[in-house]
Amino acid sequence: VSTTELEQCQQYLDLIEQQETGGTISDWPAFEKAVQSLYAKPDQEADPNLHVMTIHKAKGLEFDTVIIPGLNRKPRGDDKQLMLWQERVSKQGENQLIIGPLEQTGQDSDPLFKYLQREHQLKNQLEKARVLYVGTTRAIKKLHLMYTTDNELKPTANSLLESLWPVLESAIEAKAQGIHCHYQQQGEGEGEEMTNEPIPTLDHLQRLPTDWQHPKIIAVKGDAPVVIEQAPQDHDQGPLTERNPAARHTGTVLHRILRQIVVEGVNTWNLDTINNRKPFWDIQLRQLGVSQTDEALEVICRAITNCFQSDTAQWILSNQHSESLCEYAIGYITQGGKHKTAVLDRTFVADGIRWIIDYKMAEPAESESQQGFLSHQVQQYRGQLEHYAALFNQMDDTPIKIALYFPLINQLEIV
Repeated sequence: VSTTELEQCQQYLDLIEQQETGGTISDWPAFEKAVQSLYAKPDQEADPNLHVMTIHKAKGLEFDTVIIPGLNRKPRGDDKQLMLWQERVSKQGENQLIIGPLEQTGQDSDPLFKYLQREHQLKNQLEKARVLYVGTTRAIKKLHLMYTTDNELKPTANSLLESLWPVLESAIEAKAQGIHCHYQQQGEGEGEEMTNEPIPTLDHLQRLPTDWQHPKIIAVKGDAPVVIEQAPQDHDQGPLTERNPAARHTGTVLHRILRQIVVEGVNTWNLDTINNRKPFWDIQLRQLGVSQTDEALEVICRAITNCFQSDTAQWILSNQHSESLCEYAIGYITQGGKHKTAVLDRTFVADGIRWIIDYKMAEPAESESQQGFLSHQVQQYRGQLEHYAALFNQMDDTPIKIALYFPLINQLEIV
């Protein structure tokens, strides 16, 4: 036992002596409050690399390893307030005060009080999620999340674990990359590992070529803003996607994945990567409103698998091209004075030619030939791609090629 630990024990015994009367503690709430107020001096012999602190105090700091215990601990319930209030701004811009009083005994709850109570509960939930975000993002190398359960994996209501569970549960069940579970029975010194396999690590580092340069900022030729006579219609928001919002949301997630492949490097992805990340794609689809995700996930996995089996797709998704950009936004002004933004799925310069490529999730119907399908798609989206090319023509003189890429049939169609 260190000198510091002996001093801390003496502090506690002194407090008991102050609080006890006749060999017993007469006021336990006051005693517990006094214990919480005790100040423990730092142990001068402790490892300087070990810090014990609240999540609030850790804000702005980073540590190689972060351990967050007690995620499933039931929080202390809020006392019922005599009155709740909240400020709001009216449509006229005036500050207003909403006040809801506590109901009288035996009376129905005041509607305003119930509304404000729900607002306070929502604020507390959001604050709880924010605190958890701060805690988990302090880790540089390793993050240990610790919690106890009563035999079944179900989080306690209003606990920090409840906020994390929608993501953590699917990751644990899928044994996602970078997730390792270590189970331990209460009172045991050593836990039973879920698997003896080595813990997988996330490795997003990639070696850049010696001649790599940051993509240059594309400047407009001259001082005039980009002005386009007429912007094309947004085909992606047409009747088809209105009838089938699930297809639109599937395309949104696939676009995100294709961008992620470019950012991380196409050579860092393989079939195992697809299996490990499916739970996260499932979450993204559900967040967008897709309740039945099996079909959407099958389409996404088929598209990404095609990309890995195609030299053309790997060329498109390579981040080794000059001026390699994804989801590149260009602001412009129409002749009518309207400010608009065009977003290009993929653009880069290869062999002195700027490529502008739009991804499409479509594929031929059973009764449709591939050539007929491609002709129809080119006709439908030619105006949109020519619009993108016109924007770049006003910014630099690099020759341009425009194309559509269909990952479901692994086809690059030059327009």
